[in-house]
Amino acid sequence: MRSLFSTAWLTLVATLVLAPGVRAQVLLFDAFSDGNDFGWEHVDTSGVGIYEVTDDFAYRIRSGSPISVAHPFGGAIDTEWELAMGDPHFKNGVISATIRANTPETTLSLVMREDHTTFKGYHFCASASYGTFSIRSFDPSRAQPFMILATADPALFPFHAGEDWNLKGSVNGNRLTLKAWRVGDPEPKQPLLTVIDGEAGIGPNNGTEPCMVVFFDLAPLMARPVPPTEVWISGIFDDITVSKQK
Repeated sequence: MRSLFSTAWLTLVATLVLAPGVRAQVLLFDAFSDGNDFGWEHVDTSGVGIYEVTDDFAYRIRSGSPISVAHPFGGAIDTEWELAMGDPHFKNGVISATIRANTPETTLSLVMREDHTTFKGYHFCASASYGTFSIRSFDPSRAQPFMILATADPALFPFHAGEDWNLKGSVNGNRLTLKAWRVGDPEPKQPLLTVIDGEAGIGPNNGTEPCMVVFFDLAPLMARPVPPTEVWISGIFDDITVSKQK
């Protein structure tokens, strides 16, 4: 898993992207081949989160011990790209990465428009416990912080722990799309999910930070014949990219 840019080079690329007449669209690319996660700020609601670059230069976010299923935010272990804070060019765009859930209880999400203070944002999710993909909004001030805006049929589009997938979400105003395809397969031409957020939504003036998050979904865990009281969560991210919305 190769990296073409160091963090300093990422900053230069972002500058070039925004220069007049430059056609390149990439704002962020990180494949972690420098062996660290410099530039990513850790936001660990679980208190037991571990962030590490693996021997094959992927980024693993996991719990260092089991998390109680009573945790109000699904034990979310979050990391934010600090250089995007307050940068309006990240308000609309496309976020993508290769991902893998390491446990059946893990949900991974790529996030756009996260606000560093409120943590509101749009999440493009792959859930091993639900067994499929979804687009959600997150607002911790709501009684149910996660709102599923669109979800795929797990019988038609299954996702399981141990599988490598590409995930690509886009935000343009209040229109959101999600593509998901197995690593090695061609990228589909059409999104798996498309939704217009007709609620108050996570507007373009909310936040600007792209993020990677692992957490657990409570509902499918409680639907098990013997619901767990605590879970381990762990996910892999690599080749994370954010580009300008064309």
